[in-house]
Amino acid sequence: RSTIWIGDYMKIKLKSKTKLIPPWNSYGGLTTDDWEALNNGKTIEIKKVPDEIKELITQIKEAK
Repeated sequence: RSTIWIGDYMKIKLKSKTKLIPPWNSYGGLTTDDWEALNNGKTIEIKKVPDEIKELITQIKEAK
């Protein structure tokens, strides 16, 4: 399984509240806790984004 490396940790959330990450395919490469949090509209911190979900999420940019 390939992943995208985007520096250290980043905050991500789902782009759409109606297009959720399905449970098959190992929860999109996420832990079940992260998968559940994203599908419940929460933001998570993650080190790498699995290819299976990269089109479904958006990275949260923090103000500097």
